Amino acid sequence: MSFVNQVLIVGLDGSGQSTLVKDLFGRGHHESHDGSVHKAIGLVTKYYSSEIDIWTDAYEKGSFDQWANEFLSEEAKPMRESLNGIIFTFDFEEELGEIDQVIGHLERITESLDELSGEEDYNGWSGFKAAVVSGIPEQSEFEGYDDLEYRFQLAGFELVNYACSARNEFGEKVGKERLREIFETCEWTQMESGSKDDSEEVSGEDIGQKPEDLDKVFQMALAARTQAAQVTNKEEKEKLVNAKLTEIMNIL
Repeated sequence: MSFVNQVLIVGLDGSGQSTLVKDLFGRGHHESHDGSVHKAIGLVTKYYSSEIDIWTDAYEKGSFDQWANEFLSEEAKPMRESLNGIIFTFDFEEELGEIDQVIGHLERITESLDELSGEEDYNGWSGFKAAVVSGIPEQSEFEGYDDLEYRFQLAGFELVNYACSARNEFGEKVGKERLREIFETCEWTQMESGSKDDSEEVSGEDIGQKPEDLDKVFQMALAARTQAAQVTNKEEKEKLVNAKLTEIMNIL
């Protein structure tokens, strides 16, 4: 099994796989052909630094079922085991008519990835799963967005509307910034502890929690949000939330 951090981005041919890599990490070109591999992409946060490899793949319109069957085959199991994250890119206008079929296959993919974690792990697969959709206006202009988001969540995928920017009404990041946040809060197989601010010292007397501890709590809460969004069973989601709350309380 590979111990390199790896993410797969796949979608309808021309649905923006390479654009995501370019927008998030400055690698490649917006017009790059899909099917490429972007190696050793640096990822640096306040808490760790790491390198990830990103593969892009594509399927022709109407052939997502064929792609999904190949991905779920026994021959592809080593590849599934090597992944830390998977992102599907969808063109809303092109694929709206096939959305039921697509979501059905995403459920199968979630089940397959959860099986890799073992029955004893109620959190399911530790990687992230996201569905990035383009061609939809802001949520406020599309009445069916909440229902669509819920259906993707039931399939184990967080829906990210790439047209959105800034934050939503709850102060949460959306669009490209939310996708970047998903990458930064992933529990990567390989990463080095440390931060961009390691050289800075906290001056003054400690009153309550240190700022870095509070930052860590915030980071853990973001990671818990990503994991909870991918758990569909209500009882399992409650177990996950309680476990994460216990971890946070141990820091406070």
